[in-house]
Amino acid sequence: MHNLFIGKAAIKLPDNIKIYINDEATIDINIPDQYIRKEYLRHPDYIPQKSWVVFGIGAYIGIYTLYAAKRFV
Repeated sequence: MHNLFIGKAAIKLPDNIKIYINDEATIDINIPDQYIRKEYLRHPDYIPQKSWVVFGIGAYIGIYTLYAAKRFV
Protein backbone atom coordinates (compact mmCIF):
# COMPACT_ATOMS: atom_id res chain seq x y z
CA MET A 1 0.00 0.00 0.00
CA HIS A 2 2.87 2.40 0.72
CA ASN A 3 3.93 2.28 -2.94
CA LEU A 4 0.86 4.38 -3.78
CA PHE A 5 2.31 7.28 -1.79
CA ILE A 6 6.04 7.13 -2.44
CA GLY A 7 7.15 10.20 -4.37
CA LYS A 8 3.57 11.15 -5.22
CA ALA A 9 2.02 12.62 -2.10
CA ALA A 10 2.98 15.19 0.47
CA ILE A 11 1.86 14.42 3.98
CA LYS A 12 1.35 16.86 6.79
CA LEU A 13 3.14 16.11 10.05
CA PRO A 14 2.65 17.82 13.41
CA ASP A 15 3.94 21.41 13.64
CA ASN A 16 2.60 22.04 10.11
CA ILE A 17 5.56 20.21 8.52
CA LYS A 18 4.89 18.86 5.03
CA ILE A 19 7.13 16.26 3.38
CA TYR A 20 7.06 14.02 0.36
CA ILE A 21 7.38 10.33 1.08
CA ASN A 22 10.58 9.07 -0.54
CA ASP A 23 10.43 5.41 0.52
CA GLU A 24 8.73 2.98 2.88
CA ALA A 25 11.26 3.60 5.66
CA THR A 26 9.95 7.15 5.96
CA ILE A 27 6.47 5.86 6.77
CA ASP A 28 7.44 2.77 8.73
CA ILE A 29 10.49 3.99 10.66
CA ASN A 30 11.39 7.68 10.46
CA ILE A 31 8.03 9.30 11.14
CA PRO A 32 7.16 6.87 13.98
CA ASP A 33 10.66 7.37 15.49
CA GLN A 34 10.08 11.12 15.69
CA TYR A 35 6.36 11.42 16.42
CA ILE A 36 5.17 8.16 18.00
CA ARG A 37 8.15 6.62 19.79
CA LYS A 38 9.73 10.08 20.31
CA GLU A 39 13.21 8.56 20.03
CA TYR A 40 14.98 11.94 19.87
CA LEU A 41 13.19 13.31 22.92
CA ARG A 42 14.23 10.53 25.29
CA HIS A 43 17.52 12.22 26.14
CA PRO A 44 17.69 15.90 27.13
CA ASP A 45 20.71 16.49 24.88
CA TYR A 46 18.51 15.97 21.80
CA ILE A 47 15.69 18.32 22.78
CA PRO A 48 16.36 21.51 20.81
CA GLN A 49 16.73 24.72 22.77
CA LYS A 50 16.19 28.29 21.59
CA SER A 51 19.91 29.12 21.36
CA TRP A 52 20.84 26.00 19.36
CA VAL A 53 22.07 25.77 15.81
CA VAL A 54 20.93 22.48 14.27
CA PHE A 55 22.66 21.21 11.14
CA GLY A 56 21.03 18.81 8.70
CA ILE A 57 24.04 16.91 7.38
CA GLY A 58 22.27 14.59 5.00
CA ALA A 59 21.93 11.51 7.19
CA TYR A 60 18.48 10.84 5.73
CA ILE A 61 15.52 13.11 4.97
CA GLY A 62 15.73 15.61 7.84
CA ILE A 63 12.60 14.94 9.89
CA TYR A 64 14.42 15.84 13.12
CA THR A 65 15.93 18.96 11.53
CA LEU A 66 12.49 20.10 10.36
CA TYR A 67 11.07 19.42 13.81
CA ALA A 68 13.87 21.43 15.46
CA ALA A 69 13.43 24.31 13.00
CA LYS A 70 9.67 24.52 13.60
CA ARG A 71 10.03 24.33 17.38
CA PHE A 72 11.01 28.02 17.66
CA VAL A 73 9.42 29.67 14.63
